[in-house]
Amino acid sequence: MSIPTHSEERFDFIADLILSIKGNAQPSEVEAYITGCICAGLRPGKIDIKEAFKHIEPEIVLDDETSSTLVTFAQFIENQLSEEGFSYEPLIANEDYEVAERLESLCCWCSNFISGFGLTYSRLNPNKTDADLTNDIRDGLDDLANIAQIDTDEDITEGDFEEDFTALVEHLRMVSIHLFLELNEPVKKPSQTSSTSDDSVH
Repeated sequence: MSIPTHSEERFDFIADLILSIKGNAQPSEVEAYITGCICAGLRPGKIDIKEAFKHIEPEIVLDDETSSTLVTFAQFIENQLSEEGFSYEPLIANEDYEVAERLESLCCWCSNFISGFGLTYSRLNPNKTDADLTNDIRDGLDDLANIAQIDTDEDITEGDFEEDFTALVEHLRMVSIHLFLELNEPVKKPSQTSSTSDDSVH
């Protein structure tokens, strides 16, 4: 199953996928957790999607078809993070939603990215601690933690909101790309591999 390239269509696609399994998770939560895993160094094919989803929505047990679709989604995310144009976009509710819903989506994205990143990094690097991360990486994670704590009940005017919100989403995008580049080997392209080599990394 192909993943929509347009972010709004992709948001609706993941929302419909979650509804199909009677889940309540937001698309932002699912996308952010997977992105955090990838940025921490886990290849999409190595992600245990069913296990990952337990951290997002413990009550839901994924079926094989949904799991397969989410693996394809994870590969799509990695492609966005690794391609030269850095086309990655955090999957966050757009202007069709109320301000409070968009803020909640933003906060959920940040908290789930941190969860996916933290759990994955600790599993891949059992002998390392946060102190082994670079200052830039720690600063980026601290930024996400601060954004996750935004008061979604605060009375915000539409005029002030849009520009600030767009800037925050762009910051999430750049933090994600930076962490991915810091902690991942370059993703091999077909033209870069010889007939005798394989595509495995890590």
